[in-house]
Amino acid sequence: MTKGYIVNNITVKDEAGYANCRVTAAKTLEDAAGTFLVRGGRHEVIEGQSYERIIICEFESYEAAHAASAAVRALGDLRGDSAVANIVVVEGV
Repeated sequence: MTKGYIVNNITVKDEAGYANCRVTAAKTLEDAAGTFLVRGGRHEVIEGQSYERIIICEFESYEAAHAASAAVRALGDLRGDSAVANIVVVEGV
């Protein structure tokens, strides 16, 4: 079975407002049996545009990642205007 991933591209506009979302997101991932593979850190855009933070979470399967995506979408309400995000679920190879 191939792994599933949730790829988050985020630009934070208000660090204080985003702080609670960050803590809740870590708990949400733990509850869904996901693992952070990438959580921010250094990156370089070599073509196109990017957000300031890239977060990649791994799950045992695409179905598990997709199931966790409902909880991830709920974080959007918590995030509010403190950040903009582009979040996708993808199947591994």
